[in-house]
Amino acid sequence: MVSVIMITYRHEKFIEQAIIGILNQQCEFEVELIIADDCSPDRTYTIVEKIKNKHINGSWIKYTRHKENKGMNKNFSWASKQCKGEYIAICEGDDYWIDENKLQKQVDFLEKNRSYGMVSGNINLINSEGFEIKNTYYHLPESQTLENGDLFWLLMNKNFIYTLTVCVRKELIIRFTEEAESKNLDYVYDYWFWLYISLVSKIKILKMPLANYRIHNDGVTKKLDFFSRRKDLVKINIIKSSRLYKNKRISKNQRQVLKNVFINYFRNRKISLTSKLKTLPYLLLNVKNII
Repeated sequence: MVSVIMITYRHEKFIEQAIIGILNQQCEFEVELIIADDCSPDRTYTIVEKIKNKHINGSWIKYTRHKENKGMNKNFSWASKQCKGEYIAICEGDDYWIDENKLQKQVDFLEKNRSYGMVSGNINLINSEGFEIKNTYYHLPESQTLENGDLFWLLMNKNFIYTLTVCVRKELIIRFTEEAESKNLDYVYDYWFWLYISLVSKIKILKMPLANYRIHNDGVTKKLDFFSRRKDLVKINIIKSSRLYKNKRISKNQRQVLKNVFINYFRNRKISLTSKLKTLPYLLLNVKNII
């Protein structure tokens, strides 16, 4: 079985298309769609119920509307604990899949390649009206750099894993969700998961577009503000936890990546002075290894 997580909040304009893209998947295995509605003050519930009753695969839907707003991270964590599948895929309520064989392709690959923990793919960018827009930022690295599946250092430079395209082994999502909760890491989001997964397994990148990522005023501003502070916190956490700087096999270029992480962290005005002061002793203690 594959469990698809859809976290949603105020997506009534888009959620029907998001759900249909999942229910139209052509699969040789069972699928469940976990829709975690974060107390949306709109018609999301009505739309979901209509689809559930009319679509041939409506029984895949397991919908919950929280009584209080949990926030993105806690909502995702809650949804992941409801999953019964061996694999977890993700699609937020304002995006949608365009390849009806997406899940089958990804599961087939993971079944045959145990050293890989995750498969993701490419995307198209669309606006709020559904029209494709020019892609000036979201693009995959050169093909040859992706082939061996060892993507950690590439991901430390830039996140090119598009959440709406992933299919991950459930044990990895659960493992790192529990770790984030135990350490009370409130800044964790998808990028943190991909970096940790890339440390313990390979990641397959499919070159073809699997989904449409929607850029709209209601979503993009919040997402950019959310990411701008957290991306540097995420990288610092990865460096501390994995003790990368102790690895003598790290190249000069890789050490430069670590150095740049700390520079960007202390330059980031959205990160509190308190957080920076807590990190400073750690940096001073390990400065020789990092630089």
